[in-house]
Amino acid sequence: MGHHAGTVELRSRAPLAAIGCLIGALITIPAAPAQSQFDSEPEPLRVETYGPIGPKETLWAAAKSLAPESRGATTAQMAWALYRANPQAFNGAPGRIKPGAMLTIPDTATIRSVDSKLAYSYVMGTAKPPAQPPTQVAVVPKPVAPAVPVPVPMSADDPLAQFVLNPELAAAIQPAAVADAVPDFRNSRDAKSLPPGDAEARYRALESLEPRYAGDVAFDYQYGSSAYDSGHASEAVFILQRAVSVRPGYSGARMELARAYYTTGDNESSRREFETLKSENPPPEASRAIADYLKAIDRRAASYESQLLGYLEGSSGFDTNANGGPDTQTFLGFTLDSRNQATESSYYGLAAGGLFSYPLAPGWRAVGDARLQHRAYPDATFVDSDLIRAGGGVEWKPGLFILGLAPSLSSVRLDGQDNHRNTSVDASAAYAANERWQLSLNARLAQLRYVDALDQQDADSTLFGLGSQHTWTGAPRVQVTAALTTGQDDPKSAGSQFGRALLGSRTSGSLDFGRGRVLSLAFTFLSSDFDGTFFGKQRDDEQLAATLGLDWGVYRATGWLLRGQLTYVDNSSTVTLYDYDRIDAGLSLRKEFQ
Repeated sequence: MGHHAGTVELRSRAPLAAIGCLIGALITIPAAPAQSQFDSEPEPLRVETYGPIGPKETLWAAAKSLAPESRGATTAQMAWALYRANPQAFNGAPGRIKPGAMLTIPDTATIRSVDSKLAYSYVMGTAKPPAQPPTQVAVVPKPVAPAVPVPVPMSADDPLAQFVLNPELAAAIQPAAVADAVPDFRNSRDAKSLPPGDAEARYRALESLEPRYAGDVAFDYQYGSSAYDSGHASEAVFILQRAVSVRPGYSGARMELARAYYTTGDNESSRREFETLKSENPPPEASRAIADYLKAIDRRAASYESQLLGYLEGSSGFDTNANGGPDTQTFLGFTLDSRNQATESSYYGLAAGGLFSYPLAPGWRAVGDARLQHRAYPDATFVDSDLIRAGGGVEWKPGLFILGLAPSLSSVRLDGQDNHRNTSVDASAAYAANERWQLSLNARLAQLRYVDALDQQDADSTLFGLGSQHTWTGAPRVQVTAALTTGQDDPKSAGSQFGRALLGSRTSGSLDFGRGRVLSLAFTFLSSDFDGTFFGKQRDDEQLAATLGLDWGVYRATGWLLRGQLTYVDNSSTVTLYDYDRIDAGLSLRKEFQ
């Protein structure tokens, strides 16, 4: 939602006005006849306004956006003046501004009438202002506030959930600052009578006590944490700012403040607080949680900041059927070459790659990725492979939709010889109703081209897909994805039997236990009905694959990720030459650079 400062008459202050003044200074215009003051109409009252206030916007953010320095004032002076001039826009405190409210901007003298340090103390609640009614100026009728989504309370899908919900970890990063805080609240009857459990009830109880205890660090920490946990992230920002301003070394309050900034969408402030915490050498568990948040902020920032990520990866494992050959040694009475028989082998691989994102305009960004990969099979060298892949494209986010267009090119070599290349263009559209549910559509046009000796397999592919994803919060966090795919491979060579109709599905799920530990399971089914005959038979294949994976990212804070994977493939075919199964067990270690 955009914000603007203007007047009740909607008189523009756009740059065009300045251009008009310049032109007027260069062109001589005959003066109009003098008009009697009794004949002229009175100049309408000009009232500057700002708003409407966004659903996650704070008073401080609004004050800062009005460039108070241009009036010789500070952000704190502007914030306090806005609060005093617009009592109807607040629920009794500077930290509780009403979404959708319109703010009347006081004149410069009023803004500067309170000392900047006092204004800061008043806004933060560390000092009580003198008992006097707020300054009244002309009030603009307030529009009806739009529907405002309630911030989602902290749950297990929050990167810090495992940290915050673990008392031992919380104690580790919350030093003795709480113990030696002013004891007004901590030892009071009010503190002992707070309702346990329900965050909303606790928040409301603490809210009623704010006039008495605001500025007490122990109170503000509990009050701010309860505000955040009950979904009042904007209020939590102001309350926790108050605690951190009184005791900057209180890491527990700074951690909660960083999370509140993150929830309200203030990525820069959230990053600043997390970087401060990171520099204080926190315990390992807290360090990993901070790293997860910083990565999440980077992903968000990709829409308006350039991002670049590189990685190196090593892998090793064992494949029971490296070449995907049939179990039989004979076919139609002939003995198969050893290369066409199922061959087991260990393997090792090396890979390097990168991802980038570059903002082009609001809602638009360019994206790209590249990967180089080599995999060697000591006992089946004829399937040693090299892959080169590069892709890029654009992404647009209009509202709740994400639209993308991405061409890519890949080239594969087998046993040191060129084998095939694939040129494709992917178009995608996703609709994210909320952070827990997403629906997507995608389409792919591709050209598969083999070397001359295999050009009978050349084909143009057309694929369409429909997918959905749902996430359940909790401990552990559960995510389930389902997708359907259909398409056609059209052969380029006349008489080629490699044309086929495709129909597939994929269902996957993951359990995120926190601290970088994710267990995943996926099932894939693909049916291929070929157009031509193979050795006198109509060929129809059905392939079923299952993959079990475990990510172990306990060292993710330093850029290391370990993954174990077990895959089973069963390909059933009406032509026994293409009937096979295989098991691949592998382990990979990745190092990321940013």
